[in-house]
Amino acid sequence: MKKQLLLMSAAALVSGIAMAAPQTVTFSASSMTPPSATSVMNVPANAGGEDSFIVYTKAGDPEALYTLNNMPSRCTVYLAAEMSVQDQQPYIGCTITAVNVMAGSSSNNGNFPVTKVNAFVTENKNSMPADRTLSDISTTPYSVTSVKLDKPVVITGEKPLYFGYFFSYSSARPCYFLPTDNLPTDASSNNTLVAVTQKVSDAPQYTNYSNQQPGSLCVSINITGDNLPENIGALTGLEVPSYVSGDNLNYVVKIKNEGANDITSAVVRTEISNGSSYTSTISLTDPIRPGSTMQVSVTDVPNENKGVYYLSSSLTEVNGVAVANPVSKTGMFGAYDEGYKRRPVMEEATGTWCQWCPAGIVMMETLAKSYPDWIRIAVHNGDRMAINSYSGFINDYIPGFPYAVANRLTGVYPTGVTTKDYEEMNELFTKNPAYAEISLDYTCSEDQSQVTINAETEVCCDVTIPHMLSFVLVEDHVGPYAQSNAYAGGGNGSMGGWENKGGSVSTYFDDVARAIDSYPGIEGSLPEVMKAGEKYSYSLTMPVSNIRNSWFRVVAMLTNVVTGEIMTAQEVVAYKDNGAGVDGVASDNAVDIKGGYGEVIVNGAHNVAVFTLDGRRVAETGLAAGVYIVKADGVTGKVIVK
Repeated sequence: MKKQLLLMSAAALVSGIAMAAPQTVTFSASSMTPPSATSVMNVPANAGGEDSFIVYTKAGDPEALYTLNNMPSRCTVYLAAEMSVQDQQPYIGCTITAVNVMAGSSSNNGNFPVTKVNAFVTENKNSMPADRTLSDISTTPYSVTSVKLDKPVVITGEKPLYFGYFFSYSSARPCYFLPTDNLPTDASSNNTLVAVTQKVSDAPQYTNYSNQQPGSLCVSINITGDNLPENIGALTGLEVPSYVSGDNLNYVVKIKNEGANDITSAVVRTEISNGSSYTSTISLTDPIRPGSTMQVSVTDVPNENKGVYYLSSSLTEVNGVAVANPVSKTGMFGAYDEGYKRRPVMEEATGTWCQWCPAGIVMMETLAKSYPDWIRIAVHNGDRMAINSYSGFINDYIPGFPYAVANRLTGVYPTGVTTKDYEEMNELFTKNPAYAEISLDYTCSEDQSQVTINAETEVCCDVTIPHMLSFVLVEDHVGPYAQSNAYAGGGNGSMGGWENKGGSVSTYFDDVARAIDSYPGIEGSLPEVMKAGEKYSYSLTMPVSNIRNSWFRVVAMLTNVVTGEIMTAQEVVAYKDNGAGVDGVASDNAVDIKGGYGEVIVNGAHNVAVFTLDGRRVAETGLAAGVYIVKADGVTGKVIVK
């Protein structure tokens, strides 16, 4: 499970296909996660006869596989990137000997259905390449095949060069053929050139997509020649733990070899915003080959100060040679001994029109039952429960429906979540304490049209990184509305009982977001610097006029302004009547709900759920004394357990 950003934008596809109007193209992402950067699948191979070579590419590490929707049933797909005249200058007189092709995946995430490609390097992008090399390629997703060119190309620096490959495509075997790094660039860079032709003989007419969310195409070339640059590396990625205990810090960097020889040693400089710095000399047992990227551990960095800090890391030496103008990457971490219980948030993108979204409903129900500390928010889009103020979340995080995001950090496809996934996800987001805690109370207006929320934030260490609060009103048992159901009849497998329902199911919906203030957060809701042990109050008023039930949930989220991650959250059950009228009995004649000694007693209902006032689902027995919310076959009641 990995966070993947996708902007569902459309563009005109210019191709050799005759059409009356531009064809609308949208990107869809595969759910297959790229392999580790240490995997040999991402290392371009020596194409043969290359004693020394350098790998040139316009892309970073592969992050996603995409397809273009609305494709013709049969066509030829061209994928290419440009090597500009300026980019050629260091390599003038050298020779391009191979094109490195990365495989995509099939629609069911099996092997890539394309087995042969024509690799090329050409000066004229608007005609079929005169020189092309037909080759078999690996069909393992994200694997790289180095295609040795039948006619190597000498780099002259006189005209732009276009390198890539083309292949036959049939929509009868849909596949994700576009491997990219998810890092959009300026449109003039021409890093992701795509063309589609009806016939093999048609000339390609490319459209550049590198300025859109897929970013740059993961394709590269091998360059050979005399005096190729050696001992050149770049720090391309940084993974810093969010929580550090003790006085030493360990983290991971990604180092890319941009030279023609192996990297066997590296020096990494660490600078922390508390004023400390440290140099780590790292010997690599497994060298980093030319053109490849490796994850490297930086260990035992001293850090005795407690707080939330920025960390800046840079690669300063490769094989004992100083790196010219080293580029730094920045992350952040919290170092503290004792924190607070962390409550993670799952935001689910859903809609009644989405036939696969029952999977999201099942996922949220599973969290409520098995992992009650998770705060659940269903963000509807395109139906009667949608709220426009949450639409930014859909655009920033969601590649399609259904989809969910944990703490705005990790993406989740509900259709494929397993028991192990739930366990790993819960461990990831709850094992470490939070450095902040939120307390909530509320007051509803007498006319029950709005709620005033009072939030108090406390931190266990100094926090010098800016944070914001945001608030969501969530309502359960909303509807009924008709939910489309692709699982009807069992043809698409089991899905929590939805396989036994019809194609359109009258449904009451839980966890529905009814209002938000604001996405991604409220500027100025917290000071830029927060001190350990101090409490920071913030109040706001939100409308509750569109909430139909007598009670709802108030959710407060603490968001890191720099990363966008939700660091912790809290929720409380609120009543339009401010809690007046709580008694020990709730009944609608058919369903009878009572509070007993340490238990909730329900008669006349099949589906029963019991919640604490802060929204956690609990068992029906073994309860501490207090007030509980009970939902039984659509009836909601508040009861007192003695």
